[in-house]
Amino acid sequence: MTGLAEFFSSLINLYVTPRLEIRKALTIFTSISCVASICITILNSAGSTDGNVILIGYLIQYTGFSACFNLVYLVINQLFPTIFLATAYGACNIIGRLVAISSPEVARV
Repeated sequence: MTGLAEFFSSLINLYVTPRLEIRKALTIFTSISCVASICITILNSAGSTDGNVILIGYLIQYTGFSACFNLVYLVINQLFPTIFLATAYGACNIIGRLVAISSPEVARV
């Protein structure tokens, strides 16, 4: 499913990037991911047994995440001067990976 989401996000980014400002597109994809996350959480807490609905929600959520990550490569060039670009991107990447690694432990708590 994550591979399919990566494919969809690449196609969406190819279509959206030339037509929208990058920051607006990043805001849209972040909003889509947040709304999908909230919907999945509500469905899980309500005891929804329909796995297909949750699977589609996960696909939408991960497509938004992946599209945001792809757009970060473009946005970071606009936000930071060249001298700080690699350091800022590296710091964001490290923090993102630490959060991703620690998320199963946080979910278990």
